[in-house]
Amino acid sequence: MDAAGALGGKVKGLYLYEPPFIVDDSRPPAPADYVEHQEALVAAGRRSEAVEYFMTEMIGVPAEYIPAMKQDPSWDAMAEYAHTYAYDGRILRGLQDGKPLPTDRWSIDVPIAVAVGGNGEAFIREGANALAAILPNVTVLTLPDHDHSAFWTAPEPVTRQAGTFLLG
Repeated sequence: MDAAGALGGKVKGLYLYEPPFIVDDSRPPAPADYVEHQEALVAAGRRSEAVEYFMTEMIGVPAEYIPAMKQDPSWDAMAEYAHTYAYDGRILRGLQDGKPLPTDRWSIDVPIAVAVGGNGEAFIREGANALAAILPNVTVLTLPDHDHSAFWTAPEPVTRQAGTFLLG
């Protein structure tokens, strides 16, 4: 959304799938030093710990699940890209602290779909509704029977929904 605002009239519409805004107390906010902590772990070569920190502090995975997750080959891939967690944290700074979304961050007047999974977490829906309350052209859509993982596990319904919204 920041990029769309900067590009102005070059963007004709947006489709957002479950942006992780935390706008109330429906889940714990992001740690205040999240970005700095992630950067320190990566700089020290502790990429696996950076993934663990992301999983437990941002996603909310119980610590007792982490050892089993580390046995899956996907853990190494996540560790390879651990530096991107700080990038995401910078972009989302101020949007995951349990406070209302800022009303002056975006100036976008194109059609925006904010899609949420019907089986997704309540805080995602709260964030989607909060965005719809501050921007003029936001539609909140539901992707029934899916959650945050639909983008990877069921890309066809996501693609269909995005295409219908953006292309008509």
